[in-house]
Amino acid sequence: MKLLIIEDNQALRELLNDKLAANGYTIDAADSCTEARAFIQHVKYDLIVLDLGLPDGNGIDLLRTIRNQKKYTNPCIILSARDALQSKIDGLDAGADDYLIKPFEFAELHARIRALLRRPQAMNDDFIVVENVYLHRNKRALNMMVNT
Repeated sequence: MKLLIIEDNQALRELLNDKLAANGYTIDAADSCTEARAFIQHVKYDLIVLDLGLPDGNGIDLLRTIRNQKKYTNPCIILSARDALQSKIDGLDAGADDYLIKPFEFAELHARIRALLRRPQAMNDDFIVVENVYLHRNKRALNMMVNT
């Protein structure tokens, strides 16, 4: 499994990199929105761990950009010191699958990562297809394909 860590705090980024790599994940780590965008252009990650306070932008805006790219429907966990209810709501509404407040225990983060990665990939896709019926999950639109 390939993960992207987007965290500007070098010590925390390195700690997450080391602990997740020790648990069998392949890790790329970015310290800014710019670096994260560069990684995302070339790699599809199984999961993203995202800090909100980045030196060159807001993690929420970055997440919205990621989610607007069709190929990025995979899970994202926000890892932030912002503990206000509205911050959590904004993060989840922007497309995060989970929100964990710093400081945190690594065991909890790892459990949340495992839980999100257990979801079938079909749950991350934009469309649910059953025979000739297509449901677009985000638009909540139902289409039928008619064979002629």
